[in-house]
This record gives sequence, structure tokens and C-alpha cells, in this order.
Amino acid sequence: MQAFDSVALNKTVRICSDRRDLQLCADKYAALQGADALAICTEWQEFRAPNFDEMQSRLIDETIVDGRNLYASHRQQAKGWTYISVGRRTGEQR
Repeated sequence: MQAFDSVALNKTVRICSDRRDLQLCADKYAALQGADALAICTEWQEFRAPNFDEMQSRLIDETIVDGRNLYASHRQQAKGWTYISVGRRTGEQR
């Protein structure tokens, strides 16, 4: 598993540094390299308007599980993403 969080990274390093199954990455795109999917767990501003082309070039599968409902599901699905919006009804727009 790969992760990035600009706000909690230093604390995460202290808490999880001994975990061999977790790679902490220096930036949001590095965390996507070779990943099967993106799971969004925070709503930091830097995640609100990403470069989706860059994301697609790094992910194995174009899948987003959005726990913060940052994006409009109909737009992501129209662009070919598998977009799972946690807590939002199917077809509900942002």
C-alpha cells in the first residue's frame, strides 16, 4: 500500500515507520504509481483539482473510491473512471 497526506505525513512516519506493507510517498502522484485504485480519505485543498491525466498515467486501473465526495460522479464516469462515492446515492451529483 502507498499513501500520501501532506498534513499528517510527519506523524504517520513516526507512527507507522516499522510497517513493511506501507510506503509513504513524497507527493500525491507518486502514491498512485502502479496502484490499482485511489482511495480518498481527506479533503485537503490540494486533492480538489488534480491532474486527472497524470492520475490515469500512473494508476493501473482508473478507479477512485472517494470517501470525501470531492468530485462530481457523473463527470468522472463520463471520462471513463470507475468512481465510487461513499455516502452518496448512485447517480446523485455533487
